[in-house]
Amino acid sequence: MGRNKHIYVLIAARERKVGEHERKIAIERAKPLPNEELIAHWQAEMLEWEKQRARYVRRLHRNW
Repeated sequence: MGRNKHIYVLIAARERKVGEHERKIAIERAKPLPNEELIAHWQAEMLEWEKQRARYVRRLHRNW
């Protein structure tokens, strides 16, 4: 697999994980007593994945 294709795969994986966590957060908030600690944990993970995704995008635009 080429370098760019590998980076695109990594970006897609991060986007998929963020989507899964957004769905989990929506389900948790719909509950009568949502677990705010769990929601905060998922949001922290999503923030880290967004940072990783940004690094991958920057790597794509680098000239070798």
